[in-house]
Amino acid sequence: MNEIYMDITNQYIKQSLRFMHIALLVLLICIRWDIPHAIWIISPLVTFSLISGYMSYLYNIRTNDTIAEKDERAERIKTNDYISLKDGISVYFVDPVGRKEYTVRNRGKSIFTLYNQRNFPVCTIQKSPLSASPFIIRNHKQKLIAAYIEGSTPSHLIFNGKIIIKDESFTIKQIHLHHFCLESESRERIAYVQKGWMPTLWQKRFPANAPTITFKDDTDMERREILLLVIGYIFLQK
Repeated sequence: MNEIYMDITNQYIKQSLRFMHIALLVLLICIRWDIPHAIWIISPLVTFSLISGYMSYLYNIRTNDTIAEKDERAERIKTNDYISLKDGISVYFVDPVGRKEYTVRNRGKSIFTLYNQRNFPVCTIQKSPLSASPFIIRNHKQKLIAAYIEGSTPSHLIFNGKIIIKDESFTIKQIHLHHFCLESESRERIAYVQKGWMPTLWQKRFPANAPTITFKDDTDMERREILLLVIGYIFLQK
């Protein structure tokens, strides 16, 4: 989009300069040939030049805003750390600066949805009203993108099964009482969830006991959003 704004800006600048050059040329001709009332001739040209210049200024601002938004989105994508804040029916995932990134909301009727920072529904858990698991996950187009199946070993967590995303599976593995991780088939920790530990700088903005989630650097956005939905869903079950 910023390329379009830049192109429009350049067109308005050229148009403004063209009108100004014509106005100067007309002014020189009027002076040279002593034509009276030259101001009435060049005034419309100067006016059009100023209007075009102002329009180029407006589109230049839009270009800068678009570039700034793109840089901000890129910066947000790079963050691997989230802090979880909870109210009655929602879990909020914010970055360490305090910007809300995602929200998991209980919509009732056994439906839990992950919303992004623009409040757009990204993906949704659909489960049986009689059981917390298993469940399936669909994207905003209602396409099946993931599923959860229960594990066979008992755990203090109410969830100890696997999240299946495409051809991969991620196991919910308990580490301590308030710590658990999401582990790939190769036993690589994709996401780490802990409670009761937080950097001192973060404690100036958030409760020290708020859960934190840390993702592996190369976790892509689709998996990250699905796993955040599952983590938020787990928090809402407690």
